[in-house]
Amino acid sequence: MKGSKVTNIKLDLESRGLYIDPKFLKKNKIENLLPYFLLKESRPGVVEFNRNKILNEKTLIELFKSIESLMNLINGRLEFHKLWFQTTTKDSAQSFEAKASPFLPHIDTQRYVKAMVYLTDVGRDNGPFTSSKLNPNMFENLRKHIHSKDPVWMDYQSHQKEFDMTKNTYEPILGEKGMLIVFDTNTPHFASKIMSNQPRKILRFDFWDRDFILK
Repeated sequence: MKGSKVTNIKLDLESRGLYIDPKFLKKNKIENLLPYFLLKESRPGVVEFNRNKILNEKTLIELFKSIESLMNLINGRLEFHKLWFQTTTKDSAQSFEAKASPFLPHIDTQRYVKAMVYLTDVGRDNGPFTSSKLNPNMFENLRKHIHSKDPVWMDYQSHQKEFDMTKNTYEPILGEKGMLIVFDTNTPHFASKIMSNQPRKILRFDFWDRDFILK
């Protein structure tokens, strides 16, 4: 990977919590990944892999190493946490409580850098990942308070303009299968609901910096 591209990734993540590569994964490699979605789910719509499971799968090793190398170039302290093969359907939103829903603007209580790869084409009706593109460091103090379950700060997320889709600009990330989205979960974001009968399939690699882990 060229140095200038790595610099762009770092700057994009630091300033707006988001980086996009529209043609990261070649479409002929996507077909080899689809059988993993048929494995036993660890939770509704999710097949989860840890590092050991990945390294036992020849189909996954090259892709995993590519993502891991990218993360190391962004921040040498980032460590792999988990991989999800995730399927989202028109009915997925019904399985979440309102305040814990990934379909509402939020930040994560643990700070991750996540790499998401679309394995289906994603238009406005197919549940695009949606980001505010606000500076992620603006929300570090809030994240700590939310993690402590402080009710005042938990309520903050519901009422401040940064989390209000009518007062702040959120951009849905539309793209073809193979698109890579890297984002800092400190930036307000959400998954748009699926309005069509076409499910959205993604790979999601979660990495975290142990300096930011809250216990």
